[in-house]
Amino acid sequence: MNLNSLKFLLSPISFAYEAIVYIRNLFYDLNILKKKKLKCPVLSIGNITAGGTGKTPTVIFIANELIKRNLKVGILTRGYGRKSKRAIIICNDDGKEKPDLNADETGDEPLLLYQKLLNTPIGISKNRYEIGKKLFETYSLDLIILDDGFQHRSIYRNLDILLINSLDKKNRHRMLPTGFLREPLKNLQRADFIIFTKSNLIEKESDLIKVAEYFNIPYSFSTADNNLTNYIQDQQKNVLHLLESKNGYLVSGIGDASSFKLTASVIAKNIIGYSNLKDHYDYKQSDLNKIIKKSKKLSADYMLTTEKDWIKLKHLNSSLPIIPVGLSFNLVKDKSKLFNLIYTKLNLRHPIGENNSNKSKHKGPSSIH
Repeated sequence: MNLNSLKFLLSPISFAYEAIVYIRNLFYDLNILKKKKLKCPVLSIGNITAGGTGKTPTVIFIANELIKRNLKVGILTRGYGRKSKRAIIICNDDGKEKPDLNADETGDEPLLLYQKLLNTPIGISKNRYEIGKKLFETYSLDLIILDDGFQHRSIYRNLDILLINSLDKKNRHRMLPTGFLREPLKNLQRADFIIFTKSNLIEKESDLIKVAEYFNIPYSFSTADNNLTNYIQDQQKNVLHLLESKNGYLVSGIGDASSFKLTASVIAKNIIGYSNLKDHYDYKQSDLNKIIKKSKKLSADYMLTTEKDWIKLKHLNSSLPIIPVGLSFNLVKDKSKLFNLIYTKLNLRHPIGENNSNKSKHKGPSSIH
């Protein structure tokens, strides 16, 4: 069965899904479904497509910018892909990482946020409103970032930032499961600000810029670049030698595999193969063994992976060096426009020009609760 035939067969499911999304949004617009309000301002960062927009690096970037200004920031996330169902709060107190934390308990993205954001409490639960109340009561926050919040309309938010992958093609702009859209494109108009991510990886600007302009939504662009992580600082000389002169094999389970190939090729000279697994893939030792066997057939000397995949891979045994690389997020322009909007909409207390060097430290319980 070819791809077009499969899409034809799945079309009724897409129509039904779109109808459900329409009715649900209509009920929120008419206030039939109520939005619950937390006791502090909420900034939502989300997308309109299924994965691959660079949401986690964006959350890290915006959170760090606000923390630098001495604001107390908390994060709410569902913890997609985790095996535990219990609501938990984790907080990386001054970099004193707890060895018992794992992706089965937290999910891979919350654990990455935990590692990147010091003294920043992260509430993980399917019921983000209830864990959000506990987060605020425990840590007296100035604001909460709602991770992947564009479709989570049951929580009132002061500002909606929408991410669009600049690499997206028109043929992806159909509703799930025939395409990648979680909502129709016209629902972009709910956004207060749009960031077109990974803009440095394309030559032509996204077609959706016209949609943003049609709805008069302010927008900006961000870049995506791979960088060596702190995990390998003690062996950086050896790692640079591998990247510059040896054969590398890519392995990832992320929403946008094509961008990883593009960014990895900048820092690694000889990429000879790639294993691309589904997003949030739960690696087992048997999976890694198969990947290593495949890579060695191609004469690979090492494997390159993302930080999100490394969270799960680092606990497994590998006969090849596995090098994790981070994905950095940088706004190309209009940074002040975005943060002035954040300060205005969230009614935050510090002027945008202030950039305090002392990071805020939250008082409250640490690690898992």
